[in-house]
Amino acid sequence: MTQPLRIKAFRNGGERMGFALFDEDDQRVSGFCHSRTEAHHQRLQIMRRAAERAQVRPRPCMCCGVEFQSEHKFNRLCDVCRTGVPRMTR
Repeated sequence: MTQPLRIKAFRNGGERMGFALFDEDDQRVSGFCHSRTEAHHQRLQIMRRAAERAQVRPRPCMCCGVEFQSEHKFNRLCDVCRTGVPRMTR
């Protein structure tokens, strides 16, 4: 997520006024929120999840110790150990 999400007011089906999050292409990326505060909290959650996904970095495998490119902070096993296929050479 390169640009921060914007909170905009809109009409849900022409009946109720509410808020939603929109990206830089003006595409709605959230559900209907009843208040600006609710939309703000939803924006914080989306931004927090995006930051966690961006934590790709090399980590040692907890099983075999080989360094691998971890996709997120809870990814601690390399692909070989996760699939259970024995490694031929180290």
